[in-house]
Amino acid sequence: QPRPCKRPHSLSAMATDCDGYKQTMCGLDVHVIDITDSTNQAGSSASSSTEPGCSLIFLPGRGSLGTKYADRYNTGQFVLPSPLPVGGVRVIFPSSPVTDEQYEGIPTWFRLADSPAKDIDSAERYVLSDVEYSAGLIANLVMQEVRRCGWSRTFLGGHSQGAMLALHIQLTRLEQPLAGLCLFSGYVVYPLRQLVPLSERTAAAHLALNLDMMRSRGRVFVWHGELDENFPVNQALTLTRAVFRGVGCEGAIKLQVEAPGIAHSPVPPAAYQQVFSAMFASPPPAPSSSPTV
Repeated sequence: QPRPCKRPHSLSAMATDCDGYKQTMCGLDVHVIDITDSTNQAGSSASSSTEPGCSLIFLPGRGSLGTKYADRYNTGQFVLPSPLPVGGVRVIFPSSPVTDEQYEGIPTWFRLADSPAKDIDSAERYVLSDVEYSAGLIANLVMQEVRRCGWSRTFLGGHSQGAMLALHIQLTRLEQPLAGLCLFSGYVVYPLRQLVPLSERTAAAHLALNLDMMRSRGRVFVWHGELDENFPVNQALTLTRAVFRGVGCEGAIKLQVEAPGIAHSPVPPAAYQQVFSAMFASPPPAPSSSPTV
């Protein structure tokens, strides 16, 4: 049985027992923590069988497992705001299904080319079959939560490679915009990178996303450290905006943060709180008709 987390959502809170539960979802090993505001009050007797009304699927960066991010939540390094959306949030941390033997078998969403010197904007930089394999698994997981919560209460995000994959999935694998897309220290992986120089009409033909829906209710939140050594901040933010501008959806970017003095990782707890506070503050209205799944 899932058990709600009882740790208060504050930067100064002392961590208590809140390790969530592990299971397999859609072919992925995931770590899940169910969090509600009611379970963050002393003496709460909320039922552990209550399912939160929202889902946040957060993809770790290269080299990290879902369990590591659950530990970060437990120790106050991955911070959610209070109050939470009505009904609480189910946070799902998937572990990468691919390992990179070139780098001691670390978990990764997609392997990199043999030479680290490859340009980050080049198709040869990435093992593209890994990108599509991981994207397919995560898209299935997202749709599972959409069926449970609806499009307007399902959120997706990630850090580094996880952010790159999350952006790729929202644009190329999902028909509708999710309630929010949060990208920490990310970049644009090559299958999307190739769309930037194309016309809006040509680029749109490569996407699964309904762009009219994205224009009306898309909500994207971007955070990047000013001293990011992996993806230089100006290059990363300019390219991310170019992708959305190229398909007429730049207005979907609701928040863009350039954090002074911060490198690629780790993401500071206050950054999570800042982005999630904005993302959970005013979720879009539910679609007028039942979502196509």
